[in-house]
Amino acid sequence: MNTCPKRMINGPCGGYRDTVCEDERLTCVWIMAYYTAIKRGTVDRMFTLKLDSGFKINNYYPIPRRPRGAVEKILGGRVFMVYEYTPKPYSSPLNIPSELRGIASIYDGVDFVDNPGGYPIPSSLPYASIAKNSYRDMHVSIQLTARNRDRSQIASEILAASLSGIDAIVATTGDLDDSGKDVWDLDAPRIIYLARLILDLGLDHLGRRVGLGGEGMAIACSVNINARPLEPEILKLRVKRRAGAEIVITQPVFEPEILGRFRRMTKDLLGEEMPMILGIIPIMSRKIASFFQNKVGIKIPEKISKILSSERIDKEELLKTNIEVIENIAREVAHNAFYISAFGDHKLGYEIGRTIRRALS
Repeated sequence: MNTCPKRMINGPCGGYRDTVCEDERLTCVWIMAYYTAIKRGTVDRMFTLKLDSGFKINNYYPIPRRPRGAVEKILGGRVFMVYEYTPKPYSSPLNIPSELRGIASIYDGVDFVDNPGGYPIPSSLPYASIAKNSYRDMHVSIQLTARNRDRSQIASEILAASLSGIDAIVATTGDLDDSGKDVWDLDAPRIIYLARLILDLGLDHLGRRVGLGGEGMAIACSVNINARPLEPEILKLRVKRRAGAEIVITQPVFEPEILGRFRRMTKDLLGEEMPMILGIIPIMSRKIASFFQNKVGIKIPEKISKILSSERIDKEELLKTNIEVIENIAREVAHNAFYISAFGDHKLGYEIGRTIRRALS
């Protein structure tokens, strides 16, 4: 829909809240269209994979691949933990081997982010490449957002990641930035489809030969389990799976009941779950709490909210409470795969990793 600020054509992004767009000044046109589709009985037709005229190969149907790597571990029930790494503007990729030493001793994988919130940081690829070369047995992935990239740039990133031995890409549309001048050529489903064209067939969107095909790099996507209404987000997940996604990473989990509802609705609407990695974050500041509460729709645990509402925040008590909350979540959700973001605090990330392993042992 051309009135969507991200130029989405495959349904809404995960940033809507009720009928409000991620840009709070706007109404989400996709959610309004969803309510109209309910009345007309056309919801299923609304959530089918759509490709624009720039895709000369538009009839490829990615088939399920044999489970391997992360997918095999998740499906096999093994504990599988991925740590989110944000490259800092002043940090050299050459420091990665020493920087990740503690993380690599307790985590199974590391995921390198891509300009979160539209803030420019170094490309994640050199960091991920050095990490993979240093820790060969570790799952290494990079995030790849649509924001401010055209499809040729995205194709180049996919090729470079595959040639560097990266295990997976996490395809997302990306957040709006504050400039209001973002460029949106693709959305997440079209990135996923383009990646499968390149990896499976060795062809780009125009049908040009760019690789050998038969590459094993996995494709992950994201989902907001806290979305309201939830059905469009799940049906969008069906579109991503049709495009070729193999793993889904959730937004942070704080309420096992919310996760349970998501899983039940997913089975009802999609017939089965995709291999899933549950997001886990500590809430260590009022700013983080405000973002996830107001932008993502997450209800912050009362124990944490109480500490943050104090005139003077007790950092030690806040850390202890976050660890307790995370340990309880890990015990209650009865799941084996987790994606942990500690916002660059590797010491905290290490402690969270230890906590989750302890809870699952």
